[in-house]
Amino acid sequence: MSAIAGVFYRDGQPVESNLIQKMLDVLRHRGPDGEGAWSGGPAGLGNRILWTAKSGIAEKLPCWDSSHRAIVAADCRLDNREELWRALECNGPLKEETPDSRLILESYLRWGEDCPKRLLGDFAFAIWDQQKRRFFCARDPFGVKPIYFHCSERLFLFASEIKGILQEKRLDRTLDESWIGDFLTGHWEDKTHTIYRAIRRLAPAHTLIVDDRAFKTQQYWSLDPERELKCSDDEECFEEFRRLFREAVRCRLRSEYPVGSMLSGGLDSSSISCVASAVADRSQTLFSISSVFPSIPQCDESRYIQAVAKKSGIQAHLVDGSAIGLLHEYKRKLWHIDQPLTGYNGHLGWNQLQRARDLGARVILDGTDGDSTVSYGNGYCRELATAGQWGALLQELAGAVSMHGIRTVRPFLRLVWTYGLRPRMPERLMKVRKLVGGRRQKPEPPENANPDERWDYLNADFLNRIGLIDLRKQEEAQKRFISSRDSHWKLVSSGRLPMLLDLLEHCASAFGIECRLPFCDRKLAEFCLAVPTRLKRHRSLDRYIMRHSLGDVLPKEVSQRPLKTDLTDVFVQAIKNHDREMWKNQYGHSLKAIEPYIDTEFFRGFSERFSRGALNALELRLAWRSMILGLWFREKIFSHDLPG
Repeated sequence: MSAIAGVFYRDGQPVESNLIQKMLDVLRHRGPDGEGAWSGGPAGLGNRILWTAKSGIAEKLPCWDSSHRAIVAADCRLDNREELWRALECNGPLKEETPDSRLILESYLRWGEDCPKRLLGDFAFAIWDQQKRRFFCARDPFGVKPIYFHCSERLFLFASEIKGILQEKRLDRTLDESWIGDFLTGHWEDKTHTIYRAIRRLAPAHTLIVDDRAFKTQQYWSLDPERELKCSDDEECFEEFRRLFREAVRCRLRSEYPVGSMLSGGLDSSSISCVASAVADRSQTLFSISSVFPSIPQCDESRYIQAVAKKSGIQAHLVDGSAIGLLHEYKRKLWHIDQPLTGYNGHLGWNQLQRARDLGARVILDGTDGDSTVSYGNGYCRELATAGQWGALLQELAGAVSMHGIRTVRPFLRLVWTYGLRPRMPERLMKVRKLVGGRRQKPEPPENANPDERWDYLNADFLNRIGLIDLRKQEEAQKRFISSRDSHWKLVSSGRLPMLLDLLEHCASAFGIECRLPFCDRKLAEFCLAVPTRLKRHRSLDRYIMRHSLGDVLPKEVSQRPLKTDLTDVFVQAIKNHDREMWKNQYGHSLKAIEPYIDTEFFRGFSERFSRGALNALELRLAWRSMILGLWFREKIFSHDLPG
């Protein structure tokens, strides 16, 4: 993790060097080990540096080639360094001290705009091309490394965080209502917008080119939903997953400092911790950080965490997740995140990161977003029914009985009818059935049956103004009758993942830590999407290929656990035990601050009902979103006048 920032006056005005310095100063937390800047004519760019590996310690940023043709500022970690070195036909062996930014610069000089296609790893970089008098920027395939920008006819600005761009005091700070709508509904499809209309995100797997006349973004990579893996047998698939996952973890362990692993006890984080222990150098210090809840036993996963520690040999550090409230240090959190974007259990990760920093880590491994990458195999039963594979379908549903206690007969018959018999029935017979059974059909649910689906808790004029209802209807229509692979592709390609990564990355940067995510490995994601659905879900066991492939390194109680732990009670107890007074005193004011966006009648009484424990899970989520958005508005966090 480092910080990049830059400016380009498209009207030819000479760059103001003090602006670049202000941008770097406000990003100091991202790179405490040094800074550098370059400027010339209408353009300038700068870097702040966090040292993790030997290549970073030797790095001088920004860097340029001998002729000063191109200058690069980069926040990057490349995983295919040797491969790039050979392709670039550089003289001599690749030195461990050779910075990743140098490889990016040489790749641009060799392959131009196509260079990001050849890079494996996490990166956000900007190159000022002196000859072409333009900026070329790029972001990694999943958006692990952030880059924000502003572009007008006169000015182009970019930075690793929004607060860097806001150092230009003349910038328009009008809020983007579509972002506010996404936040309040939890609907994240747009990968580019922020809470400010004048500031955008560069979407994952995209490049950006801007000169004095033109501005262009372009996608350079995407997952292929049509590709299907062809293995000679299932064991070959298991072995390839094992190889790719081990490599995804191994290449993210590159650090001269201790490496921590965020361990929840779930399948994803446990797999990372166990494999990291198996592939790490003996000289490397590894440890895990976990939140435990001794006072909330229904949420406590200590037994899984202890099983992983015993199996892997990693030293486990435990943090009492119930010791502080959700609103602890909320001003500092919102300052770092730049937007009112924080999950209602975000305080758990915040506490774990703080503990990791105290233990000397500069690198943390995290299991985001294993669920999407590996896939639950949702839709497999529907595919079996459509193909008429009734025996396999019955076996799959029987697995659900033994694992979850689900009755088999009714869902089996429903699938047989919907995907087996109904499509094969003559149209005239279907009309007769409708006439005979019409009176017995269940009525349609009322329009306001589920506020999470209808968004009745929001101001109707606001919803119409931002067009969210129509967008939701279009997306729902596209989701109908899609295959399991299409569903997998939509999930891993959605705007939800970049949003989560932005949140995670900004929280880690608050503690001078770089977060590395094995499940956001390009080769691993391509493989998992192409895996046959029968290996994603087997006898109702989701993510089957990972469970089976890593069965030798995972504790059995983890590899076979069927469900995640519901942490809703952690959220409830945190507010009751730590935030009750603030919630009671401030919630009404928060609702007042966001009145233009919500239906105040819907939220009336939320505070009192919460104190009685009368809010359901949906209402708890809505209460949290409205509270944190209102606090952001009222505290004027967007002025960025707080210390870092």
